Amino acid sequence: MLFANSNKHKIESIHEEMAAIQEAHHEIVNEPQTPVELLNSIEGLKSRLDSLHEEVDAILYQYGAIHEMLHQVDVMISDYYKMDIEISSYELNGIEQDLLSVKDEYKRFKLLKSEIGAVTEKIVDRRI
Repeated sequence: MLFANSNKHKIESIHEEMAAIQEAHHEIVNEPQTPVELLNSIEGLKSRLDSLHEEVDAILYQYGAIHEMLHQVDVMISDYYKMDIEISSYELNGIEQDLLSVKDEYKRFKLLKSEIGAVTEKIVDRRI
């Protein structure tokens, strides 16, 4: 399935943005600033993290739609067997690989969502 493969770049991009946010946070904390400047800087980082969180949530929503499509594929395969329509092992292997790819990508995005949450919590806790 192309969907799972097309999101590999997005995962890398989000990881790079998170690394940049963490680096900026480190610089903000270690540079002398007034309390107002510090608060504004941290709010800016939190805003960037919130944006990443929304982006990942949107992708996870898409995976929900794909889950329904995969269920339909499962029903279709069951119907083929009931009607004695033969499906080649090559086709079944391809379908299985697509299903596993989508499942793996979904897990990666769920992990990414929790990583974004952890970074957000770290930044917000640092502010208090």
